[in-house]
Amino acid sequence: MIEVRELYLDCGRMFSDARFCITDSKTPTFSWSVVSDTDNDRQTAYRAQVTMGKSSLWDSGWVKDDEQSTVYAGKTLPAGRYLDFTVRVRNTRGEESDVFGGQFVCGALTADAWKGKWITSDEPSGQHALYFRRDFRIEKELSAACLFVSGIGYHRVTV
Repeated sequence: MIEVRELYLDCGRMFSDARFCITDSKTPTFSWSVVSDTDNDRQTAYRAQVTMGKSSLWDSGWVKDDEQSTVYAGKTLPAGRYLDFTVRVRNTRGEESDVFGGQFVCGALTADAWKGKWITSDEPSGQHALYFRRDFRIEKELSAACLFVSGIGYHRVTV
């Protein structure tokens, strides 16, 4: 039996938790690895899908190809939403693997989608650390939120 073992999004490993998998590409590249318990078995076809809840954004259909990657070619990906990627493959005997999937999030892909504001300081840094913070109140109940942090490792984020 052939099965998909790992998923990758733009060369980074995908996890079941979308908080750890964010892309800023309008056409991300998905890839995967497969294993089989049968000698000389390999992938001969794949079917990739991207969904948002029950809505389908893209379905590649069955593609006869042993290449273990594909480039997204569906509807415009919405920024800041949890999206699901799934793939299944066929082997040399035409047997299909189970569906294997992971979640990802698209960052703000266009300037008008960016609603955040920079947190900055007028204070000169000198010899001491600067602390950036912003207090805010949530008026509505949230089901999810994303915080994008930029820096070269000099940050400690808490919410």
